[in-house]
Amino acid sequence: MPELCRLLAAATGQPHSVESELGDYSVFVSAKNGDPARVRTLVARALRATWREDKGRYRLVSVRPRPDANYAEFERLFRKGMKVLPNPISVPIHDLYRMAPGQTIRYGPTETPYIRQLPAELNQPNVAPGGITIVRRMAAGVFEFEHGMQVSLDGLPESVTTFLGDARSKRPFTPEQIARIKSISRNQSDLKLDWSQAAKRDPIAAMQDLLLPQIAKEMACDLAVALPDFTFFAFADPEVEGFTVEAVLSAYSLAIVWTVIDGAIVGILPDCEYDFPGQARRIDLAKYVQAIKNKGAAGVSDLAEYVSDQRPVSSNTWTDVMMLVMAGVVVDQEFIGDYPYNLRLFTRLTPDDWTRIRSGRAFSAATFSQPVQDQVMDVLLQSRSRDFDKSTPDPATWDTLDLSRLTAQATYVEEPVLIGLTASGAEVQDARTSGMSYSRQRDRLGKEPLYQPGTRRKVKLQIRSSGQGQTVTTGFSEVVPSKIKPTIWRDLPSELAAAFKGGMEAILVKPDTGTGKPPP
Repeated sequence: MPELCRLLAAATGQPHSVESELGDYSVFVSAKNGDPARVRTLVARALRATWREDKGRYRLVSVRPRPDANYAEFERLFRKGMKVLPNPISVPIHDLYRMAPGQTIRYGPTETPYIRQLPAELNQPNVAPGGITIVRRMAAGVFEFEHGMQVSLDGLPESVTTFLGDARSKRPFTPEQIARIKSISRNQSDLKLDWSQAAKRDPIAAMQDLLLPQIAKEMACDLAVALPDFTFFAFADPEVEGFTVEAVLSAYSLAIVWTVIDGAIVGILPDCEYDFPGQARRIDLAKYVQAIKNKGAAGVSDLAEYVSDQRPVSSNTWTDVMMLVMAGVVVDQEFIGDYPYNLRLFTRLTPDDWTRIRSGRAFSAATFSQPVQDQVMDVLLQSRSRDFDKSTPDPATWDTLDLSRLTAQATYVEEPVLIGLTASGAEVQDARTSGMSYSRQRDRLGKEPLYQPGTRRKVKLQIRSSGQGQTVTTGFSEVVPSKIKPTIWRDLPSELAAAFKGGMEAILVKPDTGTGKPPP
């Protein structure tokens, strides 16, 4: 937006600015007549904002939508998405519409302090084991359920498809352009962006430059699209029936709301962006990438500081860490399922808390300082890893979550790892696990992956209740790269190469299913 304001000022001779909450969003605009006033209007429509003029100076400010402004379209797309699940589960859709992105809600037949009661008409026999249904809003239009089920909003309202007319079925991309798009969706480093300058050259906008201009050329009408960070996934997953205009635009529904306004097709920010803004602050992103440029990996202290500076919803939805991974920053996946809640806990540990942790002995969780106690509950109930780790009972169903009846105990672990330069970011794993995923990563890259030895230092924190198996393990880690330059696996030190080869051989017996950890 700051760059657009500069262009508008150059075109009109009048100063333009934008309020801080809107400054981090990009907007794609295709106005057929090129009139700056028309561009200004479309930008305001896409961002749900208005230009306030004072003595020839224009400032863009947000306008809060009326309650439930887009609920009807949300419900339509959500019901459409539920139909494709193998075992659709009924939940109060309006609750989901009102959820904060990154939030987890549990439903069950009986209400508790941590479980909402399902309305009688929605109680059903096919809910998750134990009668509990867990749903997490990953983003504005992406919902995760237990057992890997996911609903993503996908589709255009009838008013938009009608307005598109014949353009909806056009295929504006050449095979070479599609190959380029798919390549960058796998490895964003191919964009060759300077992420330390993200405030000036927005990475999300740079990706959309490969899609939206081609789409706009096929349309007789104007097009304006707000680009919140999660539009990256519209770009990254364009399995869209040959890249037709309709299919590509439909994919954006997971992050924006499509409508027809003032003779233009407009993708506007969803309601939840106003109640729970989730756009990563570009200035903080650029500052962090620059700060760790020479370190080689994101340390826990630096990463915790980054989380504390960023918008909370950006961290809760992993948008901020996703941006770091796209920038090529090495982020250890050891406790990624608990991100950012474990890092918020880390930032609140007092010297007395550290004394208890370093003792290695079990202690009452109620003896943590009060700020840490608040974070413990989020680690237990809001972390994404609760959706993936089914080896222990969900904490919401434990005998008690009274901290005075929970114990905590920490251990310190130091272990050798490999930093696998296998994507735009990196994977941090032990040598054997790296070997098990080798063929998958080689095929994904189209060349030999490179690996750098390193050391992982981590604090594992176990929180236990008295019931059978009622334990959660969380923690925080730091990876220190060695001075050995990245190399192919055969040239690794002999001990690491042997472990790596053992993992490769093991996968010949047991098929590779990935690391088992949720990706950022």
